[in-house]
Amino acid sequence: MGNQQERLIWLAGFIDGEGYLGVKKVKHDNIYSGYQLTARVIISNTNEEALKFMESILKENEVYYSIRYPKLEPHWKPAYKIEIQNHNPASKLLNLVSPYLVVKKEQAKILLDFIERRRTAHTSRYTAEDIGAWQRIKELNQVSSETIRQNAEKRKI
Repeated sequence: MGNQQERLIWLAGFIDGEGYLGVKKVKHDNIYSGYQLTARVIISNTNEEALKFMESILKENEVYYSIRYPKLEPHWKPAYKIEIQNHNPASKLLNLVSPYLVVKKEQAKILLDFIERRRTAHTSRYTAEDIGAWQRIKELNQVSSETIRQNAEKRKI
């Protein structure tokens, strides 16, 4: 499909519709706070062709990722998850697609700001601004999910 810009626009649209941008909180006993906050981007879908196309875009842009194959119930279609974790790969991807995001533009901006703060932090302690970013992204993701549920309910009526 098309040139680099067209491919990134396509990927941004996929992230807007099928993606998750957030901060993962992981228990970590060796850190002062007892936990670690890590940038995370997840794109889920059941279409293997779309997954392979996303992989090609990530590879050509040298964005490190992993693929997960969640457990399936017998009546489910095969599902795939592309996960981009940690600050450097998430930052690289978000810098590429942010100009084209619509739905998740605010989450991307907050996440990029969070990553930049953590890169320049001279301590493992999290600031109130870091915690606030984590909480704000969680809120935005919940609002998006609630909007989807409300729209689905309206269609049922």
